[in-house]
Formats: sequence, structure tokens, C-alpha cells
Amino acid sequence: METQGRALDIELAVRLKVSASTLRSWRDDLFWIEQRPDLEGRSVVVSWPGDGEPRVVSPEGYSFSSRLHEYGGGAMEVIDDDGPVVVAVTKEQEIVAFRPDEPARLVAQDLGHIGDLCRVPGTQIVLAIRERAAEAPVKRSVIALDIATGSISTLLEGRDFFADIAVGPRGQFACSTWDHPHMPWDAAELIVGRIELQPEIRLVDVEMIAGGLDRSAVHPAFIGERLVFAGEDGEWSRVVTRSEVDDQLAWAPADGCEHAVPLWVVGRRQFIGLGETYVGIARYGGLSKVQREGGEVLSDGDDVPQELCETSQGFSWMGSTSDALGIVVRHDAQGQELSRRVLGPRVPSDFVIAKPLQVSAPSRHGDLVHGLLYLPDGVEKPAVVVACHGGPTASSEAGFNPIVQCFTSRGLAVLMANYGGSTGLGASYRRKLDGQWGIVDVDDCVDLLVGIGAQGLVDASRAGIRGSSAGGYTTLLGMCTGAFLCGVSHYGVAELTSLAAATHDFESRYMDRLVGPLPESAAVYHERSAVTRAGEMRGEVLLLQGLDDPVVPPSQARAMRDALNANGQRVELVEYEGESHGFRRGDTLTDSISREVAIFLRVLLASEH
Repeated sequence: METQGRALDIELAVRLKVSASTLRSWRDDLFWIEQRPDLEGRSVVVSWPGDGEPRVVSPEGYSFSSRLHEYGGGAMEVIDDDGPVVVAVTKEQEIVAFRPDEPARLVAQDLGHIGDLCRVPGTQIVLAIRERAAEAPVKRSVIALDIATGSISTLLEGRDFFADIAVGPRGQFACSTWDHPHMPWDAAELIVGRIELQPEIRLVDVEMIAGGLDRSAVHPAFIGERLVFAGEDGEWSRVVTRSEVDDQLAWAPADGCEHAVPLWVVGRRQFIGLGETYVGIARYGGLSKVQREGGEVLSDGDDVPQELCETSQGFSWMGSTSDALGIVVRHDAQGQELSRRVLGPRVPSDFVIAKPLQVSAPSRHGDLVHGLLYLPDGVEKPAVVVACHGGPTASSEAGFNPIVQCFTSRGLAVLMANYGGSTGLGASYRRKLDGQWGIVDVDDCVDLLVGIGAQGLVDASRAGIRGSSAGGYTTLLGMCTGAFLCGVSHYGVAELTSLAAATHDFESRYMDRLVGPLPESAAVYHERSAVTRAGEMRGEVLLLQGLDDPVVPPSQARAMRDALNANGQRVELVEYEGESHGFRRGDTLTDSISREVAIFLRVLLASEH
């Protein structure tokens, strides 16, 4: 088999895995947190001045990340103190402040997990969500931190979770909140209030204005004389505005797009102002676009925006494109693109990049199942790797993925399945997984594979499957169907009952909706567990696991290995010291990708006929 171009070198693929988050601004200077494999998993603060080039501005030796809800987010904010001052959360969950290229000053410590930093305009005060994870039960609150003095005031408490703090220019306040046993996409409420600074910092006039069970309200932003947020009321999460004049809610028409993203991480701003209008991100089936109020699209067709930020010139967004995993783009006040910068190295000019095709096929659970298909260049009916996203309340998104390109450049197709339960396709599609986790997701992956095989796009008889976290669970159960010759599970769920008992607080009741409440559903938990069904699995399995994972503990992978060994199945478990829920170090990524590529090439191409 020959393909045009050349295979993507695995060490280069690792260097291309530069991820970034928390896009913030000071006037026209942009700031973000960037994670690079060559920094041994450390995350640094990068700045792109309005008149210069991006560069690292954080002090040497620091790594910045939040552990709020374990998945983090919002670990940085930039305040104005006769110039930009970065306020950031270190890996150790300390809060430090520094000017670009200057030493950091400790502001606060011993607070627990901290995230979702948000400045109060015109002050040296930053709001944040505090999580006392060491206490039982876990307690969370919204706090105000005076950066000058280090003093802390509690503004809001008494709920299980908070997320997406927004503060307006006149002290307006908003955030989302919800309680166990719900997840934010099921029942987040939108809370508003007003911040008073004298005689002490406090929150007054607090009220709930939107959201609730099956009516989630998230991503608030104050724009002009309005509060803008994403509200779910029926099938789609729509843009909602609330006038400060009369407090009335105005719902934008449903447009077949989702305007909310699942709150796995906090602090990803989805709405910003452009004059008196708003700009937001609309999503459909793994594709996304920057859209101005009224419907005008401001991003290119290959762009995959993920978060927004206002600037003095207009606005910027961060995301990916078809040829870059990370990119930051500037726009002027009219919405026209000014410039863009790729994060990390560039893809070689002679490399043939596989771009996604939107595909769908009939699902045995009704309607269609959707996905994104990446085809190798010059290969007719290639073998295929089905990729299952994590979450499972999430989606596979278009855009450059160096791991996908490692496969396609070696002659394998990649089918990224947005099975029932995925986001971006409406509430009914997302709720298809309620009580059906381990059934609908697995069936949909098989149905999509069979469907595109029947369309002549791939050879469905030569298929493997891969996934991480919840996607690893779907991968393992997929090995029971006979549709896949091999599978690779990255820190995947294997035994449901022990996971429910051992996982972190944020997800501790997640399976109430996906599987059923305990102890009433104990038998279902046992039946749905991958370890229970090890005897049904056929094909080779590779398990990849971080030893410091608090979300899916190493015991899950070890139980899966032991169950497969007991049934005489071919299985290998590789454990990585110092890695958590998601691999970050360059040596780990190089080794894990090499092993994964090797098993798929050996098994799927050896079965060529």
C-alpha cells in the first residue's frame, strides 16, 4: 500500500500537541496559558502584544493550572495597575501576581482548589471559585480576593457547584450554579446580583433568573446594557439577553446550533461585546463558528473557535484550524480579521493533511448517528480506527489533531463518532444516553462504522477502536461486539461500581443519570461494567494509564487487565508515573502514541485482503 506525501513523525506529532486556554486581554495585549510537551507538562503564560509577537512572560519554574472540579479552567486573569498584572493559579493552587517578565509575588495560599478567576473592572479585586476538596462534604464558594492586600471575602456559598463568573463594568454579577445529583448541562441555574465594595466587599440583590432542571443556563456576559447567556428551553441552547432596563428575557430563535458548551472546564468565555452587539460561538455536530448578533459569521470555514476575548481594537478568539491544533486570531471592531498566530511548530509544507468529512448513518436507536471522517490520501477503502470522545457528554470536534494525522498519514482512516449522548446536536440527541451508557454509545459507534462501510468510504471489516476516559469505556465494550479487531483505552472506565465510590466529587453522581442511582441500580452497574464482560471481548487490547489519575484511578485499568488475562485475551497495560487524567509530558506522549500506532498498523493492515 502506498500513500502520497509522508507519514507524520511521532516526535513531531508530540511537539505539535501544544494546547492553550484562558484567553484574556489588557487593552490590545493578549494573554493565555499554554501547555507544551517539551516543558515536561508545565503550563506557562504567553502574551501577544498588539504590536509584537507571542512570547512567554511568566517567571521561570512556575506551572499554572486549576484543579477546580478536577478539570480546572480559568486559572488566570489580567488586571490593570498602571500596566498589565497577571494573577494566576499555580499547579500547587497558590495565587501569585506578576508583571510580564518580572518575578511573581505570592498573594494567597492554602485556599484549596481555585479557578474561574474574573476581574472586577476598575479595581485590584479578582473573584474566583474556591473548592475545599479536602473536606467532607466538599464545599465551594465564590470569593473576592484583593490582590493588593491578599484579603479574602466570601460572596456566595451554600450550593454544591459554581461556574462561569461574569462581572460587569458597574459591579453587575452573574454565575451558574447547580447541585448534586445533577450535572451542569442538566440543571444549571443562572444567578445574578450586584457587588458592593463599601464598607466591605459583598454581593447583594441575589436572585435566580433562568435555568433549572432540563433548562440549563450558562456562559453569562455583560455587554452594553444587557446580560447575555446561553439558555436551554426545549431542544437547543439558544442565546438569551436580559435588558437592564426592564429585566425581561429575550430568547433568540432556535437556529439548529448549540450556543452552550458542557462545563467540564470553567472560564471559557463564549460571549463578548463588539460595540453594543454581542459575538458568540455557535456549534453543530463538531463544527463551530464565530457569529455576530444577527447571524453574520466572522470565522473562516476551517476554523474551530473555542473561546473569545474582547480587546481595545475589537475581539480575539482561540481554537484550532484544519492545519493547526492551537491558534489565536485577532479581529477589528468591524469583525474583520487582522492577524493570526499558530501556537507551537507548523506542519511541514509537504505533509498531506487529512480534513474531516461530515458523515452520518442510520442508528438502531432511532434517527441518525453522526461523525467526522478523516481519510488517508490515495488509499481506496482504507482500514479505519473509530475514535470515541470522552465525557461522555462532549463531542468530537473538527480541526487539526496530530494523533489523527499520525494514523491517516500511515494509510488508516479515522472515524470520530458523535454517538447518542454527544453535544452540539440538540438536547434530545444528548439525552439519548440517559440510562443507556454502555449501550447507545457502543451501538452507535458500530452503526456508524457499518453505515460508512456500506457507503464505500472505508473497509468496515478492518476496524479498530480507541477512546479516553468515558471513551475508553465505550472502546472496551466495543470489543464485545465483534466489529473491532483491536482496541486502545486511554485511562478508560472499566468497573462502574468502584468508580462511583472512588471518583472525585464533581462526577460522583454523574452516573445517576447515565446508568441509574445507587444502590437501587447496583445490578445494572455490574452488568454494564467492562470487567464483567471481559469474557465476551475479542481482539487485542492496549490499556494506557496515568498513575496519578484522580478521575479514573489506576485500579480501573488493572482490574480490566486482570479480567482479560483471566479469560485468556491478549492485553497489555502500560502505566505512566507522574501522569494524571490526560497525558502531558513529551516522553509519555511519544511512548503512548508509538504503542498505539504500532498496534493499529500491525493488526488492521495485517488483516488486509
